[in-house]
Amino acid sequence: MKKIDLGQAKKGALGVLEKTKSAIAKIADQNDDEKFDMQDVSLVASKVGESVKNGAAALKESAEERTRALELKSLQPIFAEVLDERDFVLDCFSGSGTTAV
Repeated sequence: MKKIDLGQAKKGALGVLEKTKSAIAKIADQNDDEKFDMQDVSLVASKVGESVKNGAAALKESAEERTRALELKSLQPIFAEVLDERDFVLDCFSGSGTTAV
């Protein structure tokens, strides 16, 4: 049976941990100063905040568009460009649509 030198195993494990720590710090380093510090955390937080703002704005715009489409559908306004459309003519003369008085 081979003896394991605990000192060597400890040094090897510490080396792996140090390399892992360095690799993570390089990945997390946002301002390329080769350190992971509060400035990096601040940059990440601002990027996340911008993403959330952009997502919220897109969601709001989408909801407003859907609301406008529903209002347009429910109110059924008559525009000059709609008068010649096939659906408008069919609705008016088939009795299934609303007619203007």
